[in-house]
Amino acid sequence: MIANNNGDRYRTYRYWESTQHQPYDYENEGILNKYVSPTIYNTKNIILKKVLYIYENALLMMNKYAELLNNCHNYLKWNR
Repeated sequence: MIANNNGDRYRTYRYWESTQHQPYDYENEGILNKYVSPTIYNTKNIILKKVLYIYENALLMMNKYAELLNNCHNYLKWNR
């Protein structure tokens, strides 16, 4: 028998109350569904789905890198 802590079943869920006034979460919600037409994004074509998947992952990686660079505005702070 496995005994887990209380609430262990829901630990991976994101709570709606904590996400009400947050900026858009592009990692979990996706980027292309906001920019591309739903007929293109919800296609049944396998090749187009893979191309969109690669393109979306490239955009996510670029956004993460841009956020890292945005936090490095004071380059003299840690450069000793």
